[in-house]
Amino acid sequence: MSSLHNSAGMGRGEELSDFQRGTVIGCHLSKKSLREISALLNLPRSTVRYVILQWKRGVTTALPRSGRPQKLREEDRQALEKVALETRLPSMKALTSEFQSVSGANVSSGTVRRELHAMGFRGRVSTYSKSKGMGRGEELSDFQRGTVVGCHLCNKSVREIAALLNLPRSTVSSVILKWKRGGITTALPRSGRPHKLKEEDRQALEKVALETRLPSIKALASEFQSVSGASVSFRTVRRELQTMGFRGRVSKYGKGKGGKKVEKKPTASSQQDAMVDVSRLDLRVGHIITALQLPDSDNLYVVDVGEVSPRTVIGKLAKHIPVDQMQNRMVVLLCNLRPVTVRGMVSTAMVLCASSSDKVEILDPPGGAVPGDRIIFQGFPGEPDKELNPKKKVWEQIQADLRTDGQFVATYKGAAFEVAGKGVCKAKTMSNSEIK
Repeated sequence: MSSLHNSAGMGRGEELSDFQRGTVIGCHLSKKSLREISALLNLPRSTVRYVILQWKRGVTTALPRSGRPQKLREEDRQALEKVALETRLPSMKALTSEFQSVSGANVSSGTVRRELHAMGFRGRVSTYSKSKGMGRGEELSDFQRGTVVGCHLCNKSVREIAALLNLPRSTVSSVILKWKRGGITTALPRSGRPHKLKEEDRQALEKVALETRLPSIKALASEFQSVSGASVSFRTVRRELQTMGFRGRVSKYGKGKGGKKVEKKPTASSQQDAMVDVSRLDLRVGHIITALQLPDSDNLYVVDVGEVSPRTVIGKLAKHIPVDQMQNRMVVLLCNLRPVTVRGMVSTAMVLCASSSDKVEILDPPGGAVPGDRIIFQGFPGEPDKELNPKKKVWEQIQADLRTDGQFVATYKGAAFEVAGKGVCKAKTMSNSEIK
């Protein structure tokens, strides 16, 4: 196991995230020295020393640089903690009054409650005790996940980490597995209330509303249900129609004055849909941090594209390019495809390659390009779509005109893939080949 794995982005001179601070503390708890932690995580010793010192003082996040000043000083917080632990006062107001008399600080009971919560105090005031914040059954913070990964990087076993951090082994295993698979260091969002209508149902509802002249919303809902098979109430139908911009009586939907059908004016989005060219693709230079072999010839790549966190990409390149040749290399990435889920993992981009029936080569960005550099095309100005709509086949239409020329340069209709001021993107040996 390499020393960094998914720890890229922990370079010198940058503000550390809570997760990165956690990895430092995890290594510290594993009895690693400052020198060893600095080498393992590629951090200056001064940064490591500072993070450990702050942690010993109870600080686990980056302190604010500027803005609204803190209402309590560090010595006031220590006094508040002592009052909460040593007294058994019946209410928050009584505790606040006692704290004010001890420290001389003039703060409200709301501020005191907020500070106590930040310190980890829970439950009734009269029975306050300070929790360690890493107990069982609670969602882990980024900092706590970082401590798990830091201990793992120091070759601690799952059993040792669970005992050291007072966590269930299943939680420790889950954090390490997610980190290995794709640099996932935060809790994934829980599922919420699903939408009652799918996109195709909304299109069917719009068609029914425009083409029929039914007397009421209930009649329209009944007609929509018979057409689409969707089982929804007329209230849901009314809400969806209002969201689409329908107003007025149902029997007048889609009609203007005099009973004439309203002509839809082309909007900016419809004009953009009519113009399909390479400017609609969000192509960027990426740097593969980690490449992993998955079952069934899939590869997983963790790619830095100049954003706050790296992207995960899942592709079927294993039979063409060994996984070790994909480690630590620059690539051209298509970044505005709709994310897809493969075996429970989300793929958020695609690596572009020159391709033939028997050979595949990764496109190489020009020398000097850095992660996040945009790929531009002379003669095709415009901003890329936020996300390509797969139903409109935008990528498929553009891809048909992507090829390498006789000099191995990647092109779209003769215009080179170019990074401004740095050069063009090329394949190593494949000329006159399609790109996909």
